[in-house]
Amino acid sequence: MLASLMVACAVFFGWILLDFTKTKQFTREIVLHAFIIAVISGIVWYVLDIVLSFFK
Repeated sequence: MLASLMVACAVFFGWILLDFTKTKQFTREIVLHAFIIAVISGIVWYVLDIVLSFFK
């Protein structure tokens, strides 16, 4: 669970950084897109962690 939260935070800040360097603007839309992608990546990472734990 902690690993998926860390991945989600890294994706969130990385996405914001990449969008900011591309557009040179910091808008609410960029933050919302980064948040949505971070939530999706956190969920996917958590599901992968659960699935892969069965193969240990």
